[in-house]
Amino acid sequence: MPYNNCPKCGTIKHQLMACRNCGHTNSKDIFELSSTTVRVQLIKNKPENKYWSVGQVPKWVSDMIHIGYTWHSDRTPWKRRIFIISMPFKSPAAPLVALGALRKDLEKPNANNIDGHFDLLKRARDIYLEDPNNSQILVKDKNNKKWKFFKAINQENQIVVIDAKYKNETKKNGRIIDNPNGPEIRTIMKDYAKYWRLNGEPVIETVKTDNKLNIDKYLLVPNCHGEIFDKNLICSYNSLLLFGESEGLNTKYMQEIFNVGFYNDNFDVSLGNLLTLHAKTNNVRRISYCNQINNNQISNYKLVIADGSKAILDSLEQFKDSDLIGFYSRDEDLALLANKIEEIKRYYTSLDTSRYFTNRNPFITNFGLQRR
Repeated sequence: MPYNNCPKCGTIKHQLMACRNCGHTNSKDIFELSSTTVRVQLIKNKPENKYWSVGQVPKWVSDMIHIGYTWHSDRTPWKRRIFIISMPFKSPAAPLVALGALRKDLEKPNANNIDGHFDLLKRARDIYLEDPNNSQILVKDKNNKKWKFFKAINQENQIVVIDAKYKNETKKNGRIIDNPNGPEIRTIMKDYAKYWRLNGEPVIETVKTDNKLNIDKYLLVPNCHGEIFDKNLICSYNSLLLFGESEGLNTKYMQEIFNVGFYNDNFDVSLGNLLTLHAKTNNVRRISYCNQINNNQISNYKLVIADGSKAILDSLEQFKDSDLIGFYSRDEDLALLANKIEEIKRYYTSLDTSRYFTNRNPFITNFGLQRR
């Protein structure tokens, strides 16, 4: 098998492997790496469904959390970053990166959906009013009653909604006539916007103590030592998106996320629960999730974590203003992804990713791009 010198530091390395010394890899070579070779050599470290003791977390798990936790350090705000990581087999690596990013957000005083929520509702209203017959966008009040947007004269400082069940026409004596009764109307003002939410979205701020996130469980997350801002434990946040393979709780993909987690002498918690995936309707949710592109998605995510080559491809197109961390396993069909990366590379410069890996593993390869 051919070897050459690393173009970055000069160390002799296999041409398809990451450099053991500095971690450099070529964005073209990464798609050609044989999965058979690495599977044989790394199989003893293959992640199984289990809970990890906080004091004995595998190095690759710690690395993945570290990537998410440190991602926004030394951020260049106006330049998009893309970080592609190649794993030798399917693993919960992408959800672990999402956990690190979520844990970091809990330390930020303004990491909640309260600020900007009124503007988000206005954007949803505008999308709905463009095509009210086809749009499925509805809003819910604090009592979970559904409403639909209504066009008003002054739309800048208020949002007008009507009962979602209201029909403009009704049947009388076998004939369809205009509804003689007007709809029930409500007006949403900025100061009260937090009591309203889009249908399918979590509460903006919970008022129930039982729905507050458990701070002790987030203190279990390895190598994340920043102080958690208490208000974030009762507020939802849509800054992060995990783009996975399937959505249902009983699917194989989702079960693999809920079947791993962390424990200490006092309690344990699953990765899925830490990520607030499948949170109940009135519970706090700190991350968004999807398994396919939805044309009604209106959140501008700061970071998208894409799990699988198809998710990476879709995210590159759909979330062009978001940072992207993408994972794929080397037994996937990578032709389309490799072509797409080559296509967009001229708009990007190389991104040094060495600082994200504290425990370098030559079989986990990666490369990074930053917008010019």
